[in-house]
Amino acid sequence: LAELFNGVYADLYTNLAYFSRCAIVGVDYKVHVVQETPCDIQVVLSATVVGQCFNMLPRYSINTHLAGSNQLGCNADPGADTLGAGAPESAALSISAEDLAAEETHEIELTTLSYLPRRHITAYVGRISLHFVQEVHIDALSKGPVGMGAFVFSFIAEVQAMARAHTAARGGMALIALSIDQVQILRDDRSQAYATISISGDVVRFASTVDSARSTV
Repeated sequence: LAELFNGVYADLYTNLAYFSRCAIVGVDYKVHVVQETPCDIQVVLSATVVGQCFNMLPRYSINTHLAGSNQLGCNADPGADTLGAGAPESAALSISAEDLAAEETHEIELTTLSYLPRRHITAYVGRISLHFVQEVHIDALSKGPVGMGAFVFSFIAEVQAMARAHTAARGGMALIALSIDQVQILRDDRSQAYATISISGDVVRFASTVDSARSTV
């Protein structure tokens, strides 16, 4: 078990090599015994990395479409603060110019922390809970990911993309207190891979409080 954790930490340090300085915070583990004979152990580590990169990493906005949405109209008065005058009455939040500017330069944030470093949370939108199940064939002849490692990577990437999409659909800019409630990833003798995962978190909106030239992940 110690060797397994050392391998996890070594991979984590390698993936963070582009940071000049960083801290790994909000660390959480899920340890699961897949099979007792032979002893197969599954370790899932979730954490948030905060630091300064050598170079700015490319960013995209999954929420930029809000600026051109048919449901959102821009006030003619250039001094007006809100851009949500055309939003339906059922909308819980209006979108300010400051919030929209942040959306255009930042992707939807995912963090295991209950707050956003160097960000000021302006509104709590609500809590979401998502559940995912996937089964694929992972041999060299399949059209999907080949090998267990590729399957796990693609599955987690899809889960993160869906979490960001649900956050954006609720008008949020970040998902905080992200928790992996349940997870299990298996492979059988027929090269079939199975994965189930349940995640939850709080959808929030935020405003930048420091110079955005410094990178925070």
